[in-house]
Amino acid sequence: MAKKIELQKYDAEEFQCFTGSAGNLGSGTYAVVILATHQVLGQVALKCFPARGGQAMEEQVKSELACLQRSNNEYIVRVFGWTEWSGGNAIIMECCDYGNLTTVLLNSNIELSVPLLLQMCTEMAKGLAHVHNFSKEKRMVHTDVKPGNVLLAKELHCRLSDFGGAKICNYTTAVTSAPNPKRDQYTLAYTAPEVLCQPSLPLRKEQDTYGFGITTHMLLTRRFPFNTAKDVFVEAVKSGIRPDTAEIELLKKKSSGKDLESIQVMEDVMKKCWEQNPEDRPNMLEVAKRLSEQLAKYQRFEIISSVMKAMKHMTPVDDASNLTGQWVSLDRFMPESRTFIGVRVQDDQPLVVASEDAVLKQLQEDPSFREIFHNDFKTASSLMQRYVDFATNGQFNNNFTVASELLRIIESSPISAADSAEVYAAKLTKKNKFLLALLFYYIAGTLYRNKRNKSYALDGIVRCCEGLFDVSEMMMAQDPANTNILSNLSIKCIYQLCNIVAKLSSVDKKNRCLTWSWCMFYMECTYHSTKDWKSMEATLNEALRGLNTVFGGEVKRQLIYAHCLNGLGVTYKHQKNYQAACQHYKQAIEAYRHLIEEGNKSEMANYIELVQNNHRKAELKLVKSPPT
Repeated sequence: MAKKIELQKYDAEEFQCFTGSAGNLGSGTYAVVILATHQVLGQVALKCFPARGGQAMEEQVKSELACLQRSNNEYIVRVFGWTEWSGGNAIIMECCDYGNLTTVLLNSNIELSVPLLLQMCTEMAKGLAHVHNFSKEKRMVHTDVKPGNVLLAKELHCRLSDFGGAKICNYTTAVTSAPNPKRDQYTLAYTAPEVLCQPSLPLRKEQDTYGFGITTHMLLTRRFPFNTAKDVFVEAVKSGIRPDTAEIELLKKKSSGKDLESIQVMEDVMKKCWEQNPEDRPNMLEVAKRLSEQLAKYQRFEIISSVMKAMKHMTPVDDASNLTGQWVSLDRFMPESRTFIGVRVQDDQPLVVASEDAVLKQLQEDPSFREIFHNDFKTASSLMQRYVDFATNGQFNNNFTVASELLRIIESSPISAADSAEVYAAKLTKKNKFLLALLFYYIAGTLYRNKRNKSYALDGIVRCCEGLFDVSEMMMAQDPANTNILSNLSIKCIYQLCNIVAKLSSVDKKNRCLTWSWCMFYMECTYHSTKDWKSMEATLNEALRGLNTVFGGEVKRQLIYAHCLNGLGVTYKHQKNYQAACQHYKQAIEAYRHLIEEGNKSEMANYIELVQNNHRKAELKLVKSPPT
């Protein structure tokens, strides 16, 4: 049973709202959602309603609040409370970093691989299953399930939102009251055929299930379900016709192994959910269970890799570089006209950052920064500036002293800040604050060791090592003279994280070795950026020794083993030891082929093609320059 959360009423004057276009997070017929900040809550989304809506509008707000209050679940958008002022009233909700699912699906620059699509589908199903079964006596019908009402939070986790049309009812009945015919509570393309035939039909959970099926179609095809006129597709749906699935067939042909199996599972779920007869549609608990079982077949790092690929081309809502406008008190906002009193259009100009001090001040105001350092903002900002100065002047030993002092401040905070520090590091990277990004990836990786969930901790440390490598590559692209920083800062940060993993005695030997090897791999990649081939060779050989010692005959089942062999091939090629390069390339190809037998065909085939190409080049060099 879901725990009913206590909602709080806040003063409107406590909220600062962003007036620029980026502050408009969404709008509908009756409400607009805007970006705001609060001293305690941090960044939030305010769903604002006009004050002149009368009793009907007041009842609607109360109804949505009641639904959200009962939906205390990780896959439902979180609600903090409400506020009111002379111009309107608002529901205060969490601000999800990456907007709604529709926007992401229609952006062709964003790479959405199958593990991520499956995770999204699974989380949507879990959220809807919770809505339909939040207590033994009561359940809820959402009434408007569609990608536009699915928000993406940190790491692209899904949150079901917009409960404006939701109804709470007894578990054994359809709904406590019929829907209001004056209110458009659904989006036609995602509306069940029985409702299209009879709009006044009582609400049932099977209607939500149909919407989930159509949403899954858009998830797999990345396009709207129908491209014909409204009247045409409405009549088609009534007669049993569903969106075209040709693009799903193409997706299946391009996939193999677990990815192909996952697409087939999602397609099967989709078709069962959009059955013409409501009685033939599955319970969302069953759907969530089936999708969860399929998602469990992926290793955690595969999903994280999919998320990170997608996020490379995504900008979070709170990215300061994306905000153009000014911040004003909420009591100046008029939901009816959707304008701020006293703010003219010409006032909506870009903010100019004039100095490094101003940049640090801006960073200090970031919600992630405030979450990490709790109350000691001034000391943290000062230490960050010292860190940049030390690195710029080559005083690298002092950098780790500063990092230790920042860690001391963070660890005295009442919250666990590892995730926030990692998110903050990613933001700094996007703003080209590379030295500070190195600092916070190192801090985040160090903090992950304290996580009780050791599997989550290990994944976090690997991500931070990857982040340190990514930042190092960007620094080298910016200026080749940054080799000194990579050698004395980046690599030492990764090395320290490797040692942290090695000392996690509470983790079983195999998981510890696997994580340690991935960290060593990212250290090797950073050596590659500095062209330190001897150190790269030594690092890879150490990783391979560890893997062979712990895994023995099972070592070929580990992707990192194949990567290390390939890395040694690259190292020996650069050292002009072409015979050793060919030998290790061959071993890498054999290891990748072994993984194909394990079922991961498409990804391994790409690796094999790349290594075979390198192998051919090394063989040509060997013929021209045979060993003496």
